[in-house]
Amino acid sequence: MTTTTKKVLVTGTSAGGIGEFITRSLLENENVEVIGLARRQAEYGERYTHTQGDISDPSTIEKVKNAVGDRLDAAVFNAGILGEVNRVENANIDSVKHVFEINYFGPIVLTKAVLPALRAANGRAIYTSSLASENPVPGWLAYGGSKAALNTFVAILATEEPQITALAIEPGLVDTPMQATIREKQWDVMSKEAQRHFLEMKEKGLLVNPKDTGTTFAKMALHAKHDWSGKYAPWNDPLFENLN
Repeated sequence: MTTTTKKVLVTGTSAGGIGEFITRSLLENENVEVIGLARRQAEYGERYTHTQGDISDPSTIEKVKNAVGDRLDAAVFNAGILGEVNRVENANIDSVKHVFEINYFGPIVLTKAVLPALRAANGRAIYTSSLASENPVPGWLAYGGSKAALNTFVAILATEEPQITALAIEPGLVDTPMQATIREKQWDVMSKEAQRHFLEMKEKGLLVNPKDTGTTFAKMALHAKHDWSGKYAPWNDPLFENLN
């Protein structure tokens, strides 16, 4: 790695999701190398280093920390799961806790691990949030709750760490395997209106192309302005136009 090379950590880099396209977009820049983390193996070429594991596993966190070293220009905390969809009265609390382990506590623990490296580079930390964090969907206690908590974490992190830029970005309804799962399972607990909405978004071609979202997240990782730190915003916010 040369002195001009930027080092970026991306979690959730498995094929098919937003993380794949964040990684591919970042690697279009010849001066960027990516350290990836995912539960499945992923390969993106010689400027990509992969750590296979779960973000909730302490041994995985240690491996990523060692791969990062003492300087990190940006981190995109993208790994996440939908988890259990169930009414509050029927919720399996262990299942809810598991979603929080992946979507909330995992990013916090990994942030702690790489914070010195981010400080050293005045780096950027980008977190994948969700519209469900502010628009409640029946049955999405675990997912929506974990993303709402993540937004608050990012806001607090920004107040505590003036040397870094921290942002929570809502990626839109993206055409990924998670959306396919939502359409196929059609949980009874979800309202008929919500079920119809997810189906129509696909049928009418209104889902966001993951490549578009990935490109924006990659630009945020490399170019987000420090005065945006602490914000929660949609991926296509006018604030982010002409970002380069």
